[in-house]
Amino acid sequence: MIKGRHGIEALPGLFSVLGIGLIASEKSDKTRRFILGNIGKNKKISPDETRLTRLGLLMKNLPGVAYLARNDDAYTMLYLSGGIKDLTGYDAKQFLDRQIAYADLIYEADRKKVKSVMDNIIRKNTRLCLEYRIVTKEGQIKWVFEQGSPDHHESHKEGLICGMILDITTRKKMEEALMIERQRLARVVEGAPDIIFEIDTHKTFVNIYGHGLEKLGMRPEDIIGKTLKEVFTQSYEQRDIYYEKALSGQNVHYNWVYNAVDPEMHFHSSIGPLYDRSGNVIGAVGIAREITQERKAAIKHEHLSHHDSLTDLYNRHYLYEVMEREVHRAERYEEHLSLIVLDIDDFKKINDTFGHLTGDRALIDLARKLEAAVRKSDMVFRIGGEEFLIVLPQTDLRASMNLAERIRALIETADDSEYGRLTCSFGVAERKQDEPLESWWKRADDAMYEAKAQGKDTVRKAE
Repeated sequence: MIKGRHGIEALPGLFSVLGIGLIASEKSDKTRRFILGNIGKNKKISPDETRLTRLGLLMKNLPGVAYLARNDDAYTMLYLSGGIKDLTGYDAKQFLDRQIAYADLIYEADRKKVKSVMDNIIRKNTRLCLEYRIVTKEGQIKWVFEQGSPDHHESHKEGLICGMILDITTRKKMEEALMIERQRLARVVEGAPDIIFEIDTHKTFVNIYGHGLEKLGMRPEDIIGKTLKEVFTQSYEQRDIYYEKALSGQNVHYNWVYNAVDPEMHFHSSIGPLYDRSGNVIGAVGIAREITQERKAAIKHEHLSHHDSLTDLYNRHYLYEVMEREVHRAERYEEHLSLIVLDIDDFKKINDTFGHLTGDRALIDLARKLEAAVRKSDMVFRIGGEEFLIVLPQTDLRASMNLAERIRALIETADDSEYGRLTCSFGVAERKQDEPLESWWKRADDAMYEAKAQGKDTVRKAE
């Protein structure tokens, strides 16, 4: 035990650090029991004994460990609170009786750092704030936070330190887990093929990550610090609508095209608001993902859903949609509407004589001739193996017959060296007022079969 000033008189210095007090050695515990046992017996109790007793009772609920220690190689403890048992697994008495040196509990890799800091605060008379690891009696590694102040005394040249040691293992584990998670997120963000960005309420880019920016020929430093309008001058107004919604608290999604490169690139952006702790919008975060290939695939899929895979003409599936639309328009505006049905004569002979590949080329050649012969408003369909149909908006029966005859003559006069000369039979029908689509189409189909029955390579109008 320390005599004189560093007995009871040393406690105020420690209390000023901790805000409360500590239990000293076994002697102070006996004093506490003596005082408690004499309360109410009119025994005279000294102020120091009263103070020590009250502080001893408070120390039972003190989190962590309060201490007074020499700054020697062993970090010799002169006073300790009861929390040392929970922290280290050793009783306070083992430290106070010097059976255990606290310095031996400090994790070996941290000892040099701890000693250096302790020496420095004694030398400079500064406050101690230090995190390091200790090894408990059970071999468990714990993180601790130590805070204290130097207490100089002539009888202790190495200096005294009084303060508190807190177990921060749980906090450090959480910090480590958070750090690892942040590193993972950083790797994902930095390595992402997308563009991940953040803007403030003035629509100024404050952060931008991801390799997607490289595809635009840009670097983060080309974007950060600039406003949306400065970065996307040409398309600012179209984009600004979505950013305004995000800054008003909405989550928005939209597609956009970047045509400053060749070929142009397609992107999909998702933007959402960023809030502070009070729930105020302080900006927005978003991600832009290139969808050029997906967009091309979607366009191709849409094209294939409407087009014949061999001739690239419109297909039978799309025909129903077009005819219903054109019938509706013709009725609304009281316009003429006609169709031509044509079928290649004796096409089986071409397949049997020259093979199916040659037959396919004959179909493709005919498709190109039909497309070249009609107007942009007319639509050509392949509706069967060698059967085709042409929808003619704003066209009466007479004009439709004339067009069919021109196409028949064009096909008849063409002589291909690979498969010879083709001929076709035509049926032409103008839609009657309020006539059902199926009836109209059947009349044109019947006229085509009549042309075949009358010698082929001819045009017949429907009754």
